[in-house]
Amino acid sequence: MSTIENFEKSIFINCPYDENYTSALRLIIFTIMITGLNPRLASENSDCATVRLEIIKEIIHSCKYSIHDLSRMKAQKKLEYYRMNMPFELGLDFGCREFSNSNVYKTKKLLVLEGKKYGYQKALSDFAGIDIVSHNEETVDIIKSVRSWLIDNVPEIDALPGQKIIWDWYVADFSQFMRDQADISQQTEKEIWACSTSQLKKYVSKFLHSFDEAKKYRAFA
Repeated sequence: MSTIENFEKSIFINCPYDENYTSALRLIIFTIMITGLNPRLASENSDCATVRLEIIKEIIHSCKYSIHDLSRMKAQKKLEYYRMNMPFELGLDFGCREFSNSNVYKTKKLLVLEGKKYGYQKALSDFAGIDIVSHNEETVDIIKSVRSWLIDNVPEIDALPGQKIIWDWYVADFSQFMRDQADISQQTEKEIWACSTSQLKKYVSKFLHSFDEAKKYRAFA
């Protein structure tokens, strides 16, 4: 597959890496992979010799689409610093689109999410006027936002199941698939769900290729 083909079917996920966001992140990956798009995350590269910023730059250059969730910018407790990785990576991606001499990068499309409406303006006021989607810290609303944005912004995607159906597929069917995989590999459910990002993508891909109800929504080979 050519570099441009990879670019056209890849999507960068820039989101919090904390325990409270884990379920949402897994569902974002699951929703994206229903379409055949390839979700890219900095956490998929476990090579300790590679500088993380270089990984992020490579991913940004490799993805036409991106999702940036700014809902964890604010410090959660007294004396804790703001978490600036997400807005920093959004800035890199935005700059890649706006300042590149390549017409390819000027086609990049970005979805920016926040927890509470207009909350980002207190820390990122330069983005005032940009259409940012709030999800109220609810996983189902995150999936709703991602689903709608994919349909609106990816020309190859004609339709996707509603967020409730996606949720049911994940909670019932994919969870059962993961239990089966745990049995096959002689792991506990907790152990198999603790897999790396790359391994999770492999599990989701294997499940979706065997799950007939999802096949008609696959827009990319």
